[in-house]
Amino acid sequence: MNLYKMVSSPIKLYLFWTIIILLFAIVFIPILSSGYSGGGELTLLSYTIYVFICGILVISILTPFLFKNWFAKYWFVSIGIIGTSILVLILSINNP
Repeated sequence: MNLYKMVSSPIKLYLFWTIIILLFAIVFIPILSSGYSGGGELTLLSYTIYVFICGILVISILTPFLFKNWFAKYWFVSIGIIGTSILVLILSINNP
C-alpha cells in the first residue's frame, strides 16, 4: 500500500495517527508493562494519550503548510482542533 495515498489529506493523516496510537495501546502497552507490578499499564496509557494529543496538535499546526488547498476550504477544522488540543493540554498540566 502506498503511504502517500494513506496520508493524502489531513483527515487521512489524523486517521493514520489514530490507528498507530491504537495499535500501540492495544499491542505494545501490555507487552511493555508485563514487568511492572501494579499500575504500569495506566501510566503507559496516560503517556500514550498525552502523545496522541500532542501528535494531533502537531498535525494541525502543519496542515496549512502541507495541505494548502484543503486548509483554504476547511481552515476552521484545523483551528478548532488546535484550540481543543491546547485546551486539553493546559487542563491536563494544571490538574495532574
